Amino acid sequence: MTDFGGLFDVTAHGATAGASGDVSAALRDLAKTIPVSGGTMYFPPGDYAVAADLEIPRHVAMWFVNGARLVARAGATPTLLVRGAIQAGLHQIFGAGLTVRFVPPNITGANTRSALLSDVVPEWWGARGDGATDDTLALQSCIDACCGSPFEPFTTLPASGVVLPTTKGPPRWATARMRLGAGAVYRITQPLRVVSTEGFAITGAGMENSVIRAHGRPAARASGGSVSAIARAGAAWRTDELRDMWVCMTGGTGVGQSAKVARNTADSITFTKAVHVAPNATTMFVVLPEAVLDLDGCFEGSFDRFSVEGASEAGAYTGIYYHRNPELTARGSSSTNFAFVKVGGLTWEAAWQIGGLGDRYDNFQEDITEFLNCRARGAGGPGYTGPWYRNGWVFGTGTFANNLNHNVHGIDAVRYGYNVSVRATNVAIYGGTLQTAGQADIQIVNGLQGYFTVSGIRSEGSRAFLAYAYSPYNVFWSIRVADIEIDSPSLVPNANQCEAGGDVITTAAHYTDLSGIRVLNPPMVVKQSATSGTRTSITRAGAGWAPHRFAGWTWVATGGTGTGQTADVSDNTADMITFREPLATPPDATTQWDVFVRPLIRVTKDGAVLRVSGVAMAGGSIDKSLVVAEHASNVHATVEGFCEVAYAGATVTTMWPGPIVLAPPGAPAGASLSLGEFGARPAASLARAADGTVQVPGSVVVGAGAAARLGFFGAAPVPRPRVSGGSTADALRSLIDALAALGLIGDGTR
Repeated sequence: MTDFGGLFDVTAHGATAGASGDVSAALRDLAKTIPVSGGTMYFPPGDYAVAADLEIPRHVAMWFVNGARLVARAGATPTLLVRGAIQAGLHQIFGAGLTVRFVPPNITGANTRSALLSDVVPEWWGARGDGATDDTLALQSCIDACCGSPFEPFTTLPASGVVLPTTKGPPRWATARMRLGAGAVYRITQPLRVVSTEGFAITGAGMENSVIRAHGRPAARASGGSVSAIARAGAAWRTDELRDMWVCMTGGTGVGQSAKVARNTADSITFTKAVHVAPNATTMFVVLPEAVLDLDGCFEGSFDRFSVEGASEAGAYTGIYYHRNPELTARGSSSTNFAFVKVGGLTWEAAWQIGGLGDRYDNFQEDITEFLNCRARGAGGPGYTGPWYRNGWVFGTGTFANNLNHNVHGIDAVRYGYNVSVRATNVAIYGGTLQTAGQADIQIVNGLQGYFTVSGIRSEGSRAFLAYAYSPYNVFWSIRVADIEIDSPSLVPNANQCEAGGDVITTAAHYTDLSGIRVLNPPMVVKQSATSGTRTSITRAGAGWAPHRFAGWTWVATGGTGTGQTADVSDNTADMITFREPLATPPDATTQWDVFVRPLIRVTKDGAVLRVSGVAMAGGSIDKSLVVAEHASNVHATVEGFCEVAYAGATVTTMWPGPIVLAPPGAPAGASLSLGEFGARPAASLARAADGTVQVPGSVVVGAGAAARLGFFGAAPVPRPRVSGGSTADALRSLIDALAALGLIGDGTR
């Protein structure tokens, strides 16, 4: 084709298609011919072999029609340096063995980006995006091309122990943005690694429209093993092809254990760390890539509008892994944002893993992240018994690793053991939905320092909302939970604890602030009748209850003999419920009753400070809904505006206007009150003065064991008055009496 309009056909300038040729010299000479005002190299269909390094200058664009490719000549390992623009569709233009880069190897710093190459697509390296073809090499080649200098390829892992330039210096500067195709599902079998790179970006065509799906090795049965290795006879693995993947035991002996692969032979795998239970010939296991997207030393990155997921037969150990491996990068991951990114499918440890896994708690930074409308979608939940779907979001490691300052706006996490596990400091979650967690929506693990806040959340169907795991360090932690609605039909009783009920919120923080919390629909069995009863039990002949079902629940008499009495259930048989403590009046065949789990806020930290404001509990009175664990002491608490909501509906029946201030014995003189065991109620005039505030000259101890635990707050609330009367004068008198009874006015009319 004749040159015209700045378009130059490479075949007219000595470049001949053919895998055994070499077009390096022809293209180099053509680049010198094209005027500095700019021009385009046109490549007709065919493979153009390159045997030597080649640089295309900034003023030269390359146009590849479908079917045109630059490839490495057999036996050669050339590098193509592209400074100008590329015009190509979603088809392959670079062949295997050809290294592509967008800046010279000796240039680093903020001005290395290829301004004429805004987006780079993995299809240029042969990615199909059809969900069946293994696109790992194509996607990793695309990432490596965009990651700047020094040019470390991660299409294959470096040999163990090799020191790379990225481990010794500042991060590389990304040179272009990677764009995922619309409607594409990219199948991968190894993590996609972004290592020691600043400014790297991936964008897709939509959260459900661009997907990267990881496939591990499907379940297999071991032929034997030890605490440090597992074997499968006849596996025929290539030597070390499984290095840095994870063995996860899905059935048989050792089920639930996982271990990282140090090395492998044809039929055996050696772990980096020993497991607790040795696998044997009953053990079923999968081998999983450590992550779908591995962000190792990722600075100022940007990721938006795509999904990553684990395949259904064997997915990935984690979905997105944001961390630092000191063998590969000198820097930690920091200052990165994610928007409209979903992690779903089969993951073992976590969908989002922010910080090092159990094999390496690195003492460098994984911090300063921003998440906007990001999701974690699992398939566990309260009824799930398998070993997968452990965590939706994990922040930190429970140690101080400079892992801090993570902000999530519009979180979404569904069906994990813990939807969110907070092990870092300064984690803030604003708005969103947490659903059907098998253990709790949020787990707290104290690190060496910490502050956590969550607000504007709707929780549905989880076994608990917030649970404390352990606190290995006696350092100050504070948490704030605000503006939360919790629908709790799957709440699980704590029958193994001294206090009855299920814990919606358990805190071991030094300071806990709970405000604007509404808990609805605890598990219940309502409108039951009795055939007989005693002070310590009630019987309903033919009930057919599952034994031990109601252990830890609360029994309430709603009609007939003993109406209004409550009792904590110690156990039950098929037709009898046994109480922990005797009732005042024994029920009989006229007694109507309900049994349900009372939602509880539980404090388990010695010396904790608790502030509760504007909390509504369905079916929960203040004396049952707010307790301090038996082993905790010296708890200071303030309660303001506690609502008791009818457990059969949503009508507010009682409001505690507060504040009611509680402190341990020995506190300084002032408005303080310490209450002991259930039932130890002070006089109403002491617990509630005219303005709704405790008014006592000093600390008051009521009930046995008051120094050890807090049994309940305050006294019986003032009943809501009813104004009535047949005439205006009678109605006015009734209104004055009602207001005076509430302590709102002083009645001076008599």
